[in-house]
Amino acid sequence: MPLAFALALAYAVVRYLVVKGVPVDHAPLYVANKAVAAVALFAFARAVSCADRGARREAARRGLALSVLHALASLPLLSTAYFPAWFVSDGRYTLRAETAVALGVASLTLAWHLSRPRDLETRARDVTRPQLAVVVLAWLHCAAVGFPNWLDVAAWPGRLPPITLLSAVGTAPMLGLALRRAYGADPR
Repeated sequence: MPLAFALALAYAVVRYLVVKGVPVDHAPLYVANKAVAAVALFAFARAVSCADRGARREAARRGLALSVLHALASLPLLSTAYFPAWFVSDGRYTLRAETAVALGVASLTLAWHLSRPRDLETRARDVTRPQLAVVVLAWLHCAAVGFPNWLDVAAWPGRLPPITLLSAVGTAPMLGLALRRAYGADPR
């Protein structure tokens, strides 16, 4: 995970600070939080797709820790100054913003609930439906945050895709594998 975080942070620095021109003052929270969120989603996806029980458990713990960090870092950023498209003229959230926040809160709450020691132990099918739900909710949160920007390639700074798009595309195969194992004919 440290390598994944280093790569995500390097990408965020290049895309936002170097290419987009976000002031370096915003690197400690705004830019770094993007990397934290990306790696949290990756960790949760690894937790449901990896065959090794110990690696799954460790990935789930890291995903939870990074998700808590992401949520706490996001709180002071949720403003019109950082996310103008998320607000209507009277200062309330748009439907997209409320959906994104609700999905993030749901994913984090379920992950927190599942973090109890007895729930970290694997069961007969290895990955449970609630564990899959954490990843699906986190993936949908990522999509709700970034989707409109995914389609506007001309607006991508330096033609560098949004980190939410890279996160969603990068974790989709792991999520697909986990869903196939849980619901499909692949008994392992």
